[in-house]
Amino acid sequence: MIIVSIALFIALVIVLAIASAMARQARPLTVEDGKKALSSLAESLRRKPGLAGAGLSVLHTSSGLRDAFGADADPEQRIFHAASVGKLFTATLIARLIEEGRLAWDSRVAEILQPAELRGLFDWEGVDRSAEVTVAMLLSHSSGVADYFDDPGRSGKSVSALMAAAPDRLWPVGELLDFSRNEQRPVGPPGGRFHYSDTGYLLLGRLIEALRGAPYHEVLRRGIFEPAGMRDAYMPLREAAPPGTPPLRPAYLRGVDLSKANALSADWSGGGVALSAADLLAFCEALRSGLLLRPETLERMADFRWRFRLGVGYGYGLMELRFGEFFPLLKSWPRMRGHMGVLGIQCFWDPADGTAIVVSLSNDRAMSDSVKLLISALGIVKRIRN
Repeated sequence: MIIVSIALFIALVIVLAIASAMARQARPLTVEDGKKALSSLAESLRRKPGLAGAGLSVLHTSSGLRDAFGADADPEQRIFHAASVGKLFTATLIARLIEEGRLAWDSRVAEILQPAELRGLFDWEGVDRSAEVTVAMLLSHSSGVADYFDDPGRSGKSVSALMAAAPDRLWPVGELLDFSRNEQRPVGPPGGRFHYSDTGYLLLGRLIEALRGAPYHEVLRRGIFEPAGMRDAYMPLREAAPPGTPPLRPAYLRGVDLSKANALSADWSGGGVALSAADLLAFCEALRSGLLLRPETLERMADFRWRFRLGVGYGYGLMELRFGEFFPLLKSWPRMRGHMGVLGIQCFWDPADGTAIVVSLSNDRAMSDSVKLLISALGIVKRIRN
């Protein structure tokens, strides 16, 4: 679930984050000085309205720095909603099925899911094109299906708008699919264009359940959370939080705090996970190390042929940050991989050295701040020396 307002972040990012990072990056920092600078970044954001829960966590492999700042450093505030960063988990579970031979990148979704599940979702120009939809198309948002979360329905409202208007409403997965089926139209034929779609990721969740014979949240726990050591991670409204896990931080969508609301049920296999930044850093390490996927599978997912936004490429469940597109002087910066989420959540790692940064602002109106914080933090991390 990535809201349209992301397009507005670019101008805000360039003015301060990049300029300040570039101006100072020539001066090396000790680990302690780097930690002070990172803490200052996080705390300055926490003073802004609606961002008291802002968190920043960093793993810098070459210096050994692994630390949390802002809300991430407070044990009682460490849990936040991952939003679309959770698509990394769904894509990983699908890739695991491909490694096992249960699926292929070009597997036809209609050969696995029931016809009623796909009915109306891929009717393009009067023709049902669902038989053409592949796993790879769903992963890469190129299936042509609408996006229930951000695309408006016939009433002119998207599900994200309805979530904020009626926080107590529960959203079963079937109703979310029905929203795209009955209230929206496909955006194009299968394979025709990139269009970010949470609806497509619901279908991937259904595929996982069909092939594993278990609820999505159980597969997620056994397949990712437990092997990666993600001790705090769980799916709100679908399972109990692990013992000792504190409540969710406030999660603001369209100005409404949904952290305790039934409306969070509207995000499922597209990113309905609550966790800590430490969990995400553990996931980055497990994915990059080969614990969760073979290196060649991860590289297949990293075929960033689609453009999500300026400076952001999209592959098969992975995003790539291209800093040189934000600002020409940053062409030498690493192309980091990961994902972002609508609530100002960023999780990206450097595939070359494993450096990882997690930003969690928990407010959809702070998307530009989250990108600015990521770039500023990376500028500091690049200057840290042993």
